[in-house]
Amino acid sequence: MKFSDLASYFERLEATTKRLEMFEILAELFRNAQAHEIDKIIYLSQGQLAPSFQGLEMGMSEKLLGRVLAGVTGCELKKVSENFRRLGDLGKTAEELITGPGRGLAITEVYEQFLRISRTGGEGSVEKKIDILQGLFSKASAKEAKYIARFVVGRLRLGVGDAAVLEALSLARLGSREHRPRLERAYNLCSDLGLVAKVLFEQGEKGIDEIR
Repeated sequence: MKFSDLASYFERLEATTKRLEMFEILAELFRNAQAHEIDKIIYLSQGQLAPSFQGLEMGMSEKLLGRVLAGVTGCELKKVSENFRRLGDLGKTAEELITGPGRGLAITEVYEQFLRISRTGGEGSVEKKIDILQGLFSKASAKEAKYIARFVVGRLRLGVGDAAVLEALSLARLGSREHRPRLERAYNLCSDLGLVAKVLFEQGEKGIDEIR
């Protein structure tokens, strides 16, 4: 799946406050996902790179993101800051400043670059993070840039909770919401929604029942 498609789902999730509608959007998203990307889709939709117990963080501040946007767009940092103050949202700022059509980023590519940033440390790590993120933005469309920026600074906030994910997975892969308790049991055992989803996609119900 292209990241632009995921961004479109994010826009729809952002636009609704209705729990049932959110559930239906997620179920549609999961039906269109592939096994190798479903765990990444779930982590990203919840504003994470991995289960919380792994403690993976981007380590990028709003100030650093401003530098990234200035560098990739050729704008002065002052203009980026002015746009941010006016819009109050670095995602919308990125969307306004990045005007290219994008290069068809895949979800897996975006996720892997996010992981690279989170795992970059030591001397010179700030500049390395900036370089990686600039490379990602250089391939992004305006809509993709909006959600990349929001994710990086922890401002995604789509309201996608565990319960909604479990119900949507149950409907999308098992045909009914009534199978949620089986998925929830597996989740309670492993504390990893991405893993539960990946096992469900790859092994079906049998795999879910074998999670310990």
